[in-house]
Amino acid sequence: MLFAQLLGLEAAKAVYDLPSVPDVNILIRQNYPLNRQLDAAAGELVLHKIQGMGVKVFTSCEPTVITTEERGGEQVFTGFELSDGERIESDMVLLLIRVSPRRR
Repeated sequence: MLFAQLLGLEAAKAVYDLPSVPDVNILIRQNYPLNRQLDAAAGELVLHKIQGMGVKVFTSCEPTVITTEERGGEQVFTGFELSDGERIESDMVLLLIRVSPRRR
């Protein structure tokens, strides 16, 4: 499915447009968004457009830990820790994951 990243960007834009959400971060494992659809130059253009909207984009990163804390006797999602040790605080996460069909 070549549209997995595009759907993720569309979902991020929809959340960004919500007045109750002050900040949106996008985590991308590759060097630029839409790396399967675009070459590096075009991907950089898309990246700069997204950043120009005020969205922080983390590229070439991999979340390794989902962080939580106890609140009212329950574990509550608080963010991510990346492979380089950087922590990103968050109240909400949308996971858009590409699924490949099984080949026979």
